Amino acid sequence: MRRSKTSELPTDPEELYDALRGAAYRALSYRALTAKELRQKLLAKKGSDPEMVTAIIAQFIEDKYIDEAGIVSDYIRRSKEDRPMGRFSVQYDLTHRGLTELFVQELLDELYPEEEEPEVAFRFAERRVGRTIGLERKKEAERIAAALHRRGFRTDTIYDVLRRLSIDENS
Repeated sequence: MRRSKTSELPTDPEELYDALRGAAYRALSYRALTAKELRQKLLAKKGSDPEMVTAIIAQFIEDKYIDEAGIVSDYIRRSKEDRPMGRFSVQYDLTHRGLTELFVQELLDELYPEEEEPEVAFRFAERRVGRTIGLERKKEAERIAAALHRRGFRTDTIYDVLRRLSIDENS
């Protein structure tokens, strides 16, 4: 029996378990979720049972439907290549998705070492330079520095990038 999104969950324990499990599958079909994110989605449903939600999540982790290490590595890869971000922003975003700081830090050190951050920032800044053509050097430096800052790059990295681009805020 199909239920609309606004209907309440069934009260029969077996039907409730099946409904929650189905909701979990649907949620994971849209995007990879951490255990915390899935727990929040399932508990937000009216009539959900926290013990059943915990059991479903444990089963999903065991069956590898929830792969937090995969989520972290994909996010780090995208943060270096597709949508450049500094290590600080990556760590902040992932810990707010419910992953432990230690777990995130270990994978971050392995997959996005501090030595790579200046090069990621430089590639991002090179793309931004095209948007600042015709501006005074000081204004150009301010805009690029602000863009790098919004992406979570450290201040020393930002100054290094500006120097490499031969743009200095003091010019």
